[in-house]
Amino acid sequence: SQGNESMAVDLMKAGASDYIVKNDINGQSLGHVLRNIVRMNRVTKEKEEAYKALRTSESRLAEAQQIAKMGNWEFDIERGTSYCSQEVYNIFGQQPDRFSPTIENFIALVHDEDRESIITVWKNALEGHAFNMDFRITTPAGIRFVHSQGLVIKNSQNYLEKIIGTLQDITERKLT
Repeated sequence: SQGNESMAVDLMKAGASDYIVKNDINGQSLGHVLRNIVRMNRVTKEKEEAYKALRTSESRLAEAQQIAKMGNWEFDIERGTSYCSQEVYNIFGQQPDRFSPTIENFIALVHDEDRESIITVWKNALEGHAFNMDFRITTPAGIRFVHSQGLVIKNSQNYLEKIIGTLQDITERKLT
């Protein structure tokens, strides 16, 4: 409760969730504030539950990717940014804090004999073509065989927005 509305507005800006002007305290204004408190409490609990469900889902996905030795990646053409799941880093034998996930950095890790075909596939992807291919990479642990699939996503104006895909370590299968 404050003596004037301007002070109450300042308090709201500072983080208060509601206010009652001292001269307007009555059953209706108190009821309004209490309903807001209950509503905000419910919203806060729903946010906490959604956050927990999201973390659980992310954890399950990471576990599934680790078991399958498959990661996912995304190159956002419009923004010039990229994302790789932890399993992609694991497959390449890299650490996220020491390796920038650019297409150039990943191509540099492709086996010399497969690099030209990867560059061709990537150029085709930038022209809107999906891809599905096997190739070799050079990791700190040695040569690995991988399978990658990529899909082109276009925006509402039909311009290339991003390329998304998966990368799977298929070394054991290839060696068998």
